[in-house]
Amino acid sequence: MCRRWLSDAGFVFDKPSSGISDFDGKFQGHEDGVIRGWAPRIVGDACPIALPSVWEHKAMKDDQWKKLQKEKLKKFSSTYHGQVMIEMHYMKISQTLFSATNANTMEIYHEMIPYDASEAAMIMAKIARVFDATHLCELLPRISADNSYYLCKYCPFYNICWKV
Repeated sequence: MCRRWLSDAGFVFDKPSSGISDFDGKFQGHEDGVIRGWAPRIVGDACPIALPSVWEHKAMKDDQWKKLQKEKLKKFSSTYHGQVMIEMHYMKISQTLFSATNANTMEIYHEMIPYDASEAAMIMAKIARVFDATHLCELLPRISADNSYYLCKYCPFYNICWKV
């Protein structure tokens, strides 16, 4: 729905891409869209963002949406922020329009995220480290020393990691 609203406003999206793939296809992902053009509904309206722009969208509950608005993406979620850095890195696009829809009210929040090459390089190094360790059958340190840490509870390897 958010993509349709953006299109109705005048943003022109590329056809869906095949996404990104690296490390022999073991690392994959895709963006929600790439905005390449602007077809204003009112003649003479300037495009409100730099183009091209990666577009990433998330839907979230009211409390999370309000927290995102207050904190901005980088502070709100290092995971989502890292995701858009990696997308921009692979696609060689220097900005992302990050949109979030409040699932309770359908309000939309937009934030422009600029590409940070040093941050993307740091994330890529972490990704490479995980794949290298996996290839060498090396166990990396856990994300937390506490097995009740919220990210551990969502991990599909929880029982193996914590020997439950």
